[in-house]
Amino acid sequence: MVARGAWAVAGWPARTGKRQPAKVCDYCVLWAADRVYLMVLLEKVLGALAMPLGTALLAGVLAIVALAFHRRRTGMAIIAFSTIWLWFWSMPIVAKTLAMQLVSDHYPERMAALPEADAIVLLSGDVRPVTERQPYPMLSISGDRAWHAFRIWRSGKAPVIIVAGGVVWGANVRPAAAILGDFLQDLGVPESAILREERSRNTRQNAEYSAELAEGIGVKKVLLVTNTWHMRRAERAFQRAGFDVVPASFDAGPTYRRQIMDLLPRVSALNAGMRSFREYLGRMFYRFRSWITGAGAQ
Repeated sequence: MVARGAWAVAGWPARTGKRQPAKVCDYCVLWAADRVYLMVLLEKVLGALAMPLGTALLAGVLAIVALAFHRRRTGMAIIAFSTIWLWFWSMPIVAKTLAMQLVSDHYPERMAALPEADAIVLLSGDVRPVTERQPYPMLSISGDRAWHAFRIWRSGKAPVIIVAGGVVWGANVRPAAAILGDFLQDLGVPESAILREERSRNTRQNAEYSAELAEGIGVKKVLLVTNTWHMRRAERAFQRAGFDVVPASFDAGPTYRRQIMDLLPRVSALNAGMRSFREYLGRMFYRFRSWITGAGAQ
């Protein structure tokens, strides 16, 4: 992969993982060799800093700087803001409300209601690969997606599963599509029915690189498998890549009954809230870059 070789040029050999002296010109070579990789990395870093937790930490740093320069009122005001901000995003009422808005128009269909298609597209997400201490991959939400793609394939809705997902960063790491492809084989899907798209690092690239694979086998209509909260952006990205998309989500999202305890902060609510916040940021960024269009992009 280009990214691995480029990082090696910059002083991080893929085989040893040991730091080697690197000159400034080496980093120029890195930029020229894999500019797309660095842009994706920058997108991920800026996205993390824009998250509620990231902004709260940045506010904390600003508060320390203000107090160091004897700006006590300013520092205390920033601390108060970051505390309230973090509390707000840690409340279950906020996390559940945002999640319900994300899934409002893409509830899962019964298997009998899904139409037949040329292929199933399975989007990977949050796959933790094999390491020396972890001999088996951790699939997280990708496992749920893979199970659903298998159910659809077993029902005869499509003959082929396109698994999309590469390596966002890291050396000597198997692409997510390769890991999920192996999992599908363990479930009983033959190798001949699995196509692996192993280059993508985000949803837009999932769509573009899957389209390149699909063009060679005449795939046009696809059943798109991802989480409900991610479906709207994924659907529009795949439509823009030329697919006729049928959403095939599997999770109905949270059910919500208001209760006073939902005003108290919880770690699980902070995680769920940040996931929703990230998805809203993703939609805004994709609209800004014109990577998605149409009413569903709103």
